[in-house]
Amino acid sequence: PAAMHRLPAPAPPSAALLSDDSNSQPPVDQRQTMGFGVPDQLPRAAAAEAAAGVPPDADISNDTDASAGAGSSGGLYSAHINEEVSRAKLRDTMLRMLRRSDILIAAAESQLKQVCRQIELERVRFDRACYRSQRSFRYTLRLRMAVLEGMCNMLREYATTKMTERNNFAAIVRAMELEMAGGDLPSPFYHRGGGDP
Repeated sequence: PAAMHRLPAPAPPSAALLSDDSNSQPPVDQRQTMGFGVPDQLPRAAAAEAAAGVPPDADISNDTDASAGAGSSGGLYSAHINEEVSRAKLRDTMLRMLRRSDILIAAAESQLKQVCRQIELERVRFDRACYRSQRSFRYTLRLRMAVLEGMCNMLREYATTKMTERNNFAAIVRAMELEMAGGDLPSPFYHRGGGDP
């Protein structure tokens, strides 16, 4: 009889009763939030634009690459012009140095001939019988001949050095003329077909 007077256990509250009111929003998917608890509307906006036929935004990297390509082509052109101007200036400088070397070599060779002729004249005077008994005169001639021979050796070395420099300048100018005649575009930026000359 005591069991008959016992009341049934209350049922557990439903999920609807646990909510605040009937206007509560459904749970938000965390994958659609941007980290601030606000739903991300970008996927739905993109889907709506795709459904309406609106093309997606262009990739910024394409514009960047295009502008970079234009700038790089302009940079290559300006570098080509600067290199051509530099080559022309260097060629003119080498030609001037080449002409100057020719003048210096010609002057050295002319002076060398004069010194050698003077040495021969002094030797002839030194070997004359009338001057063999004059020691002071022979000593003076000997000193003069030694000085002239030293000048002759120095002029020979100078002429040899200038001739070497002149040959180097001529080789550089010849190489530059061949390279400039081989093509209008510089080889560091453009590859010429058929190989370099």
